[in-house]
Amino acid sequence: MSLLLHRIALTQYALMVTLRQEVLSNERIWSDVYMNIDSSSVADLQESVAVTKCSRIFNSSWVLAPELINSSSVVAWLRNERISSARYWSALEEGQNKVVMYAKTSPYPSATPYDRMIRFEFCDAYLKDKFKNDCVHESKALTQIDDVNIARNTAVIRYGKNIYFLGGEHSGRCGKNIASDPCGKGASVWRLNSNQKYDRRIPNVIDGYHDGCIEKRKKLSKLCEYDGRWSLALLSLSHQQQPQRQRIFVYGRANLHPEMGGRWIVAASIDATEFAQAVDKNMKPIFQTFRKLQFAEYDQLFWAALSSRARSKYSLHILNLINEYARNESTEINMYFFSVNANPIDNGTSLLAVYPMNIGYISSDVPKSAFIALSLSCDGFHFSAPYPILNSIKATVGPRGLDHPVDGFVRKKSQLFPENSDLDNFILYEHINVRGISHHHDKKGQSGGLRDYPPHLVAHTISHTALAA
Repeated sequence: MSLLLHRIALTQYALMVTLRQEVLSNERIWSDVYMNIDSSSVADLQESVAVTKCSRIFNSSWVLAPELINSSSVVAWLRNERISSARYWSALEEGQNKVVMYAKTSPYPSATPYDRMIRFEFCDAYLKDKFKNDCVHESKALTQIDDVNIARNTAVIRYGKNIYFLGGEHSGRCGKNIASDPCGKGASVWRLNSNQKYDRRIPNVIDGYHDGCIEKRKKLSKLCEYDGRWSLALLSLSHQQQPQRQRIFVYGRANLHPEMGGRWIVAASIDATEFAQAVDKNMKPIFQTFRKLQFAEYDQLFWAALSSRARSKYSLHILNLINEYARNESTEINMYFFSVNANPIDNGTSLLAVYPMNIGYISSDVPKSAFIALSLSCDGFHFSAPYPILNSIKATVGPRGLDHPVDGFVRKKSQLFPENSDLDNFILYEHINVRGISHHHDKKGQSGGLRDYPPHLVAHTISHTALAA
């Protein structure tokens, strides 16, 4: 009963986060964050089993302790050509303090067109092997998937004893830019069983004509290409009259502008058991209609809780102007991808999204900027207002920033009291200086012009106590 009361109590708080950077100079700014969820969104919820829980959250608040990040450290330098071009990293736990890292890579600077998914195994939470050597190293890169039609923009998720990969795009320009461009017909799903064997490969699970997808670029004639990173998240839904059940959410790119820019996110879901059963039978799992993500507005309490440095850069007026332009599908607001995972302290009954955003020209009083933002959701479609938690640098080409969050949280057990989950830490990784995005990286992984250091991974350590408040 005490555990149940603790879970309920978690939903009564407001979210305020102070993030602290210890690694990378003064160009990267940590700020305080306060998240408030718009109560008007409740009426739009489709999942009846989530209404009771969501209404409680939307009408109250969430809280995190002020000291969320207690340490940050560089855990991998990506210098070799094979791994310096890697991007779209994912972290997946394989047991207590054991991590497998996945990424897509290619000899080409932007990790395309010869997409391959590589993995690094037998890592600890700080990406060291059992001998305390670097786990993420070119000599230890193993090819996980060599089929470009699944390796492109891949998401990974564990459900039950199996690991599922979803990736690929529906290309409307096969071979027009580069001879080896794949003529993909949508995202495919592969299953990796507990014996580390691929025993299911289901093509075209989500094609370019899926209901609700958004593609407004003229050159693609409304064929949704899904040219951004996918993400998969598992959300547990509960209701007093129904047993707990789970849904798998998929997040993909929506292109809102006829030419360039206006990158946004759509989401669709499927019952997790139905998904697993369909894949087991070698049948296509049917995701529901895509829905464009909705974000709450910022309020005065949200803004007042920010650090003075954050308030000086983003006034309440500026934050709400950004939100307004996003709702109006402005080409100047770009959400590059959406990395979503079960909230690590909420038993999967809410989702935590960390994602790169880019703000172009809106007005003279709104600074052009790139940053990594954080949002919470209890239904997978409505999220708290995006807030920049980590500063980045705008790329020289395209509306995007130079840094990406890694998809996935890793739990680090307390060495002294491993049985007490309240003493656990969580690791959030960040990929800094993504090679190819700025077009300022040479073949050795060195950079020039914007930054003077090569791509690397940083581990941010978050205590359970700070996360749960």
